[in-house]
Amino acid sequence: MKSFIKGPILLVAAAFLLSGCARQEQGNSTADREAISLQNQRFARAYSQGDAATLAGLYTQDAYALAPGNRVWEGRQAIRDGIQKELSAGQMQLQVQTVSLTLLDDHAYEVGTYTIRVEPEGSEAFTDHGKYLTVWQKQADGSWLIRADAYNSSTPRTATM
Repeated sequence: MKSFIKGPILLVAAAFLLSGCARQEQGNSTADREAISLQNQRFARAYSQGDAATLAGLYTQDAYALAPGNRVWEGRQAIRDGIQKELSAGQMQLQVQTVSLTLLDDHAYEVGTYTIRVEPEGSEAFTDHGKYLTVWQKQADGSWLIRADAYNSSTPRTATM
């Protein structure tokens, strides 16, 4: 009796998993990947130009950002305020590199790395390397905005805790 029940349950579970995989590549994934790549370029350019307003505009109204050493920034205005504070550290040059991008219906999950050169006023310039995880959400107009964003440094901490 147990094997009789187990068979249909496994079949239903397999069908569910396969349907989820099929959803992953719906739509024009090449165009979506290119659109997200362009948004990443806009993000790096705006960050390097110190443009917090443009950066915040790349997030949904109800987005979350998880920046190191900070509380969760919730909503576009809080994200703008947090980014503005980060940008006040000095002139910056940001580069991002996508490691993996998975499309799933109207969301995309991106894992990547970044390199940022910071030139604080009156201090020695430094370079940091890190990683990020970004959840993108496709909008009704077909554009992609950041729904959730988390990043942190890969550089070992030198200060004692």
